[in-house]
This record gives sequence, structure tokens and C-alpha cells, in this order.
Amino acid sequence: MNAAVFAVSPERRADARRARTIVIGVAVGLLLLAAAALIFFPPGTGTRASLSFASIILVVLAVLLVVRILLIARKADRFVAADGTMLWIDQTGITVAGDVRIPVGAVSGVWGVDRAPALRQRAATAFFGAPGRVMLRAGVNTADITIGIVDVSAVTDPGGVVKRFRALPSGLVPGRLEIPFGAQFDTPDLHAALRAFRAVLPLEVPVRLSSGAFDYAAAWAGTADDVETIRRAEASRTD
Repeated sequence: MNAAVFAVSPERRADARRARTIVIGVAVGLLLLAAAALIFFPPGTGTRASLSFASIILVVLAVLLVVRILLIARKADRFVAADGTMLWIDQTGITVAGDVRIPVGAVSGVWGVDRAPALRQRAATAFFGAPGRVMLRAGVNTADITIGIVDVSAVTDPGGVVKRFRALPSGLVPGRLEIPFGAQFDTPDLHAALRAFRAVLPLEVPVRLSSGAFDYAAAWAGTADDVETIRRAEASRTD
């Protein structure tokens, strides 16, 4: 098969920047409201305590919004290479963010979880859904892909993004790489990525979309185990 490449388009990046600007603008507006309230109605005699309390709440909300958007931006862009590529899958292995390289033989399993449908439905139908829609555009992560690694010594990881576990009795050191795929891509792209993983990995290596948060969490935690344990756990699934 040809390489499956998942790269963030310039349009997507520009839209995310606009959405983040909107959120920061809202935060600045809240700070200005709080500042005006404290200037014109300073705490003390004749000023209701509730007004001072409301001003403090506005400041806290503004700070939380800025922190939130900075964290979203950091997480969304952390796994994107300079040319926009997040994930490259070919017959020889997997490349993440242009520099992390995982050979096909070093993969113990691949699991995905998709929160996008529920999040987008809430953002579309909720009475105050506009903030949710803006945050989704800004890069809130809606889906994850976890790649289990048989032995981290086989992986090229210049940035140290791969999680290393304790060495197994065999001497192998398993690892895990979790990609915030939904910060940049939607549900159809997630399914396409899983199909690409399935096409290049041996049949005995599990590749699947998790049935829910608990199922995904179990697989995520299980990446610390040896290959045999992972395969037994996958074979024992009943859903």
C-alpha cells in the first residue's frame, strides 16, 4: 500500500488560530469588565460584597480561559511536524510528528477512542452551544490513538514523547505513545487511520476502535504488559 499520510491543512490551522483569538478576546473582555467594576465600584463601604465577588469571578474565568486555550494549543500542535504532518503510516513503520519512528515489528497494538460525535452533538444542540463550537474549532481533542510499543529501544524518539515502562522479566522495556488525533482530525479520519494501521501491521497485532472510555482505558493501561498478555486480554474481550 502507499503511505497513509494525515497532515493538517493550512486552512485548518488558520481556523484554529481564529477560534483561539476569539476565546482570548472573550477572556480580555472579562478582565476589562472586572477591572471597570473594581475601579468604579471599589470594595468597601457602600459597595455590595456581591459586586466585588462577581468581579473576582470574572477575573478567575478570564484566567482559566487563557490557560485552557494555551493548553489546547500546546496539545494540538505538539504532534504536528513543521510541514503539518501528524501521522505517516507505511509498510515499514509509523512516523509521528515527523521525527518519532516506530518500526512495524515494534508495535504491540493500536487502539482508538472517539468522543467527537457526543461532543459535537452537545455543541450543536445545547442552548449555550456556541462556546463549545468555538473550543472544538480551537483544537479541543476529541479522539486519541494509542500505539503500544514492544520495546522502546527499537523506537526513534528524539523528543522523548514515548512513555517508557518498567523493564519486563524478558529485558524488554514496553512503551506507549498516545496521539491527540482529534485535536486536528474528525471521525472519518480516525477510521481511515485505523484502517491504515490494520493494513500494515501483522494480523496478530490488535488494531481497533475502543467501545468506550473504560475499554480504551484498559487497553491504554495494558500497553505496559508484554505482547502475550496484551493478546490474551484482547482475545478475552466479550463486546
